[in-house]
Parts: sequence; C-alpha cells; structure tokens
Amino acid sequence: MVFPILLAIAALAAALALGVRMRRQGHALGAAIDRIGTLSDDLDTVRNDRAQQVIRADDAESAHVEAEARFDALETDLRSTTAKLEAALLAYEHAHTAAGALRDQLLVSADAATLWALELARVDRRWHLSVAPGIGLTSPVMSSAECELPHVALDIIAAALREETGTRFSIDWQLTEPLSLAAAVLVVRLGDEMLASSALKCELVQLQVASAGDFVVLTLAAFDNSDAPVTLPELACLSGIGWVPEHSGIARDGMEVRIPLTAPVVARVAA
Repeated sequence: MVFPILLAIAALAAALALGVRMRRQGHALGAAIDRIGTLSDDLDTVRNDRAQQVIRADDAESAHVEAEARFDALETDLRSTTAKLEAALLAYEHAHTAAGALRDQLLVSADAATLWALELARVDRRWHLSVAPGIGLTSPVMSSAECELPHVALDIIAAALREETGTRFSIDWQLTEPLSLAAAVLVVRLGDEMLASSALKCELVQLQVASAGDFVVLTLAAFDNSDAPVTLPELACLSGIGWVPEHSGIARDGMEVRIPLTAPVVARVAA
C-alpha cells in the first residue's frame, strides 16, 4: 500500500515540477514574444527611417540637379552678358575713336575755312594794290566760282610778283577736281612762297600744279632770258617751313612738293 502512495506522491511532485517548468517556459515565451514585437517595431522604425532617408536622398539629388541646371543657366547668362559687355565696350571704343576723329576733322575744317577766308582776303588786297588797272574795281577773287579760286589766287600772286620784280611767271594748272579748303590753303601759300623765292633768280618761272593719286604736286622750273633751264638752290620756304614730313604727309624732292589732299597740318604750315 505504501508503494502506490509513493508513486502517487512522486507523480504529483513530477506534475507540480512540470507545471512550474511550463509556467516558467510560458513566461519566457511571453517575454520572447514581447521581445519579438519590440524588435518588429524597431525594424519597422528602421524601415521607415530608411524610406525617409531614401526620399531625402532623392530630394537632395533632385535639388542637386536643379542647382546644376540653374548654375549652367547662370553661367550661360554670364557668358552672354560678358560677350554683350565686351561688344558694347568695343562699340564704345570705336564710337569714342570716331568721335575724336570727327572732332579733329571738324576742328581742321573750321581752321581751314578760317585760313582760306583770310588767304582770299590777302590775295584780294594784293590784287587791288599791285595788279588792278584802276581803283574801285572788283577783283577776280570776288567774281570767280569757288572751285576756281585756288587757280585764280595763284594767277593773281604771279601777276603781282611780275609787277614787283619784272620776272615772267607761268601757272600750269592741271587739276580737274576741286580742292578741299585745307589743301587749297596749302597750294596757294606754298605756291606763293615757291614763286616769290625764285623770282629774282631767273627770267621765267613756271609752276605746275597737278594731281597724282591722293596728292597735289607743285613742281617749279626756272629759265634764263634764252629759255635755258636754271638750277635753283633749295628754296628757303621748303627748308624752313617748320613741318614734320612724317606727321604732315607733305614731302619735297628738289623743286617738287607733294601735298596730301587731306592736308592734316594746314594750320601749322599756313599760320
């Protein structure tokens, strides 16, 4: 009777131990399930964070692409603006240079007009004093066409010199185009000096005025009473006139003077 009781007690004890063990395992299983739930929540959080990071990375990439596009557009605009500024600066420099040249041209034209008027007044007075056959007559300067005045002025100067020195003078005028005012002043003044400087050294003086490209050429020749050529010394008017040939464009070779049609230094030579 004892043995069955012992078996029953042992079985009860084993059942109790098993129950305790199962309760412990149940607690452990619950804790494990709770841990799995926590880890699952953490995993979801990580996944959500990763998704947000991916979205932020995509946004950053899009922003980078947009920034590069804006930079390229700004760089293109900058290059275009720079090119326009350079073109505007170049245009300004050209306009400034052209304005300076126009100003200089206007100044020269104004100087030439003034000097030409003074020269014509001088020639007109010389005609009345040395050439006119009477008092109160109108000189050729006042009655000739504008384009003829340089030729008329030299003819008057030659006639006056003949009255004053007795030397014969001949003006061979071969120009077909009208002279600018500046060139006209130079032709008349230099022609006057060339004729006057040679007047007492020969019997006949010939002055040829001809065109040669962009120049007017004054060529002087002298002859004795038998019409033989006379060699004249270098004219004082050519050696002491005060120009700088490379600046003025005026050149001389013996008894020949070449005057540029533009006559850039009329005021220096004719003053």
